[in-house]
Amino acid sequence: MGIYPFIHICRQAMRIKLPLSLLLLLFLLSCQDPKTEDPAPGPGAKMFSFNYRFDPEDRGASEFELILSEETGKVVLDTLLAVETDHRLQVKSEETKFDVTTIYDTESDDYRYLIWTYIQVDPDSWQHAKAPAYTSTGETAPAKVRYKNANAVGGIIFTGINALGWSGHSGSQGVEITYDRLLPKDLLYLLIPATGKYIFSEVSSADTVIDFSAAGEAVKRSYDKPQGATTPTVSLIGYPKAGDYGRMLHLYSPLDNLVHGNDLQFPPKGIEEYELRVSYADAEGAAHTYFNLGPEVPQELSLGGTTGFTVAKSATDGFEVVYAQESPVASQLTLKGAIGGERVYWSVYLPFEQTTFKQGPFLKGLQAKILRVGDFSDLQPYILYAYYAEGYTYQSLLDYWHSPEAMQKKELRRYHYVRKNL
Repeated sequence: MGIYPFIHICRQAMRIKLPLSLLLLLFLLSCQDPKTEDPAPGPGAKMFSFNYRFDPEDRGASEFELILSEETGKVVLDTLLAVETDHRLQVKSEETKFDVTTIYDTESDDYRYLIWTYIQVDPDSWQHAKAPAYTSTGETAPAKVRYKNANAVGGIIFTGINALGWSGHSGSQGVEITYDRLLPKDLLYLLIPATGKYIFSEVSSADTVIDFSAAGEAVKRSYDKPQGATTPTVSLIGYPKAGDYGRMLHLYSPLDNLVHGNDLQFPPKGIEEYELRVSYADAEGAAHTYFNLGPEVPQELSLGGTTGFTVAKSATDGFEVVYAQESPVASQLTLKGAIGGERVYWSVYLPFEQTTFKQGPFLKGLQAKILRVGDFSDLQPYILYAYYAEGYTYQSLLDYWHSPEAMQKKELRRYHYVRKNL
């Protein structure tokens, strides 16, 4: 409203001789813009309660922004909350699943704003936490071990609990290795790929001699390369005790692939759980990674030779993907760009049913407090991940990723994902 209503009010006041103070009050009220309020919840609306916690990987600001919006885009919650704190929140809505967006100001010169969006989820009991730290190195001390009756021609694979660094040489007296021994007791593993022989040894002293003539036969395993794909890179971690993921032995690493080839060799005894990763690039350039954790190393893997989807659109004004017959449990679209001159990294998680996403209109509709500015035209799709996990739904997979306890226990035992640069 402008000055004309004010003139009209003054004329009417002169006729009825209103006090000057009342005139001023009427003027101020006439100059205020009418307030647009969100439409009231429908008759079927219920109170939705949930717990949420956000622990940043690297500490920046002391607060983060949490926004819940309905499928229509209507925002039902927009609040600033303390990081590293449990929060109990409520919204009133007819819906039970929401688009959940978390925005964090890292206060860094790298990516200033980190954004996570989860489309159509129930975020109850979610904890956005740091990646689990499985290894607990413990106190170590320099040590030496000599394997007599061992010939290291062609190289060796050696490790202790949680250890990768070591140096060694082979001579007439066998193989001598210096390493950092875990105190008070360590478990050593030596494999000589050329002979297919391995041995485990518990050591509790700084200088140990082990007779390699007692070594056992390693199992050899290879996985067929999909047509047109690169040769798979194989890595294997062994856990001497099932469920104790803080104590591991690196049985076969990507470096070993370069030195000893891609045919896997591993001990059939002495390990209760094996963690296998197989990675390769298909003919279209997409990266595939297969993960398996269990009491045995799989004899076969169904390694896909194609990406499994086609990106129909990848631009600043939107994204679209077309999936083949096997749809993923979930997909993750990452975007990069700048907002208000500050660099942004944004991860958007989508159920397989949603194959399109318009980043600009979505962010504009949120009207986030932290971002402040409304120009989102620079946000460009960067990478698409497609996740496949048998026995999991979109919701249960996200629940797993937001449960530090479940992640620490490695409850997701078998999955694979495809990464496509856009």
